Amino acid sequence: MDCREAGATRLLVLAFSKTLIESLQTTFGDVAAVRTFNSLAFEWARTLIIGRSVGQVYPSHVIEAFDLSRKKLPIEVMSFAKVTIAILMNYCHSSNREFGKQHIPGWVRDPVVGELGAKYAVVLFNALRPGSKTKLHVPHEVYVKAWQLDGCPGLSTFDQVYMDEANDATDVMLSCLAFARRACYVGDAGQQISSFRGSKDAMLKVPGKQYPLTLSFRFGPQIASLANQILSKKTTPPSICLRGMAGKPSRVGPISAKEQHTRLFRTNVGVIRDAMALSDMGESYAITGDMADLRDKILSTYALLRNAKNEARHPAYAFFKNHEDLAEWSHAHPTTEAALLYSLARDYSRRESDLNRLLTGRARDTNPKIQLMTCVRAKGREFNNVVIRDDFQYSGPSRGASPPPIGDEELNTLYVGVTRARLAVEMQPTI
Repeated sequence: MDCREAGATRLLVLAFSKTLIESLQTTFGDVAAVRTFNSLAFEWARTLIIGRSVGQVYPSHVIEAFDLSRKKLPIEVMSFAKVTIAILMNYCHSSNREFGKQHIPGWVRDPVVGELGAKYAVVLFNALRPGSKTKLHVPHEVYVKAWQLDGCPGLSTFDQVYMDEANDATDVMLSCLAFARRACYVGDAGQQISSFRGSKDAMLKVPGKQYPLTLSFRFGPQIASLANQILSKKTTPPSICLRGMAGKPSRVGPISAKEQHTRLFRTNVGVIRDAMALSDMGESYAITGDMADLRDKILSTYALLRNAKNEARHPAYAFFKNHEDLAEWSHAHPTTEAALLYSLARDYSRRESDLNRLLTGRARDTNPKIQLMTCVRAKGREFNNVVIRDDFQYSGPSRGASPPPIGDEELNTLYVGVTRARLAVEMQPTI
C-alpha cells in the first residue's frame, strides 16, 4: 500500500551518514525527506550558535576554559580533563535529563575524581550547549542532546519516521523518537559497531512488533555462509541465520588486483598505509571520506618527532610535550589512534610531504580502479567486489601459535564489510 494512501503525507527517513543521504533520497524520491539526526537537531540549533563553530571538544579546551592548570585537582590535569569529557559524552549519549553517577565511566576508580568530574561536566555542558554566550566549539553530541531536552522541535511535524541502521542508535536517539507520531526501526544487531559513541544492543530496546528479514537480495549463498560463519564466533551468536538469494552469482575467494574493487579497513591508518603503497606502485585509487582532521593529527605527529612542540597544532596533541612524551604514551597505549599514527610517521619518517599530499586529496583519481575506506564509512553501501584488509585488532589470550580470537565488535565490523559485496568478497583476516 502506498504510504500516502495509508494516511501518511509527511514521511521522514533517518540515515546515519551524509554519504547515504543521496542514495536513499534517490530511492524514496519525493515520497520522503531523508535526513540525519544531526541535521534535524542542527536546524533547531543554528540560530542559537551564531558566532560559534561546530566541532569536537578536546582536553586542552577544557583545561583552558576552566583554567584547570591553576586548580588543585585529585589527579593530573590532563587526565582530569579527559574524565570530565567522558562524563559529558556519556550524558549526551544517554536518555537522561539530569547528570548522574551512571555517567561516570567504569574506568574511573576513584569516587572523588568521578564526583568532581561530574560537577565540572555539568558546567561544561551548559557552557557548550546552543544559546551559551561562550566562544567554545559546539560538539555535535551536545546540540543533539540539547535538542532532545527541548522536546525535539520539528520532529512531530512528520506523520511517519523510518529509522535506518537503528542497530547503532544511542539512547538519546531512541528517546528523541518518542516525540515522533509513529516510528519504524530497521536494523541488524550484527552490524552494531558504534559503541564508541554510546550505542549498545539498540534493537533490544525498541518496543513494538518485530518482523525478521533474513533473505538478502544483494548476494548469494556463499557470501551469506561467510557472514553467518563470522557471527557464529560471537559470544552470543544470533538465533536467526542470514540467507543469500539462490542462484545469485556471488562468490568468496581471491579478487584479481586488475579488477575494479573496494578495499575495506578497520582503521583509517590502515587506509593510509594501503594508499601510500598504491601511490608508490602507480595504481589508480581513491580514498572515501574527509581526511582533513587525520591529516592535521599526522602533521602534529611529525612536528613532535622533530621536537617542534609549537608546530603540533591539533588540540588532541596539546598534552604531548615532545617526541619522548609521545613515544612513551604510544608504547603504553599501542592500539589508540595516536599510537598508530606515531608508528605510521616513524615508518614514513622522510615522507611527510607525500602523506600531506595524499590526505589533501591531490593524489586521488576521479574514476579509480581501487576504492579505499573504513568499514564504518561503508555501512549502508554496496559494491561489486570487496576485499577485507587485514588490519583488524585482536583480543583475548593467544593459544599457542594461533592468533588470539577477535572480539564481538570486531566480528560485527567484519560482518558489515563482508555483506557490502554483490559479486565477490576476499577476506584476508583469519577467523
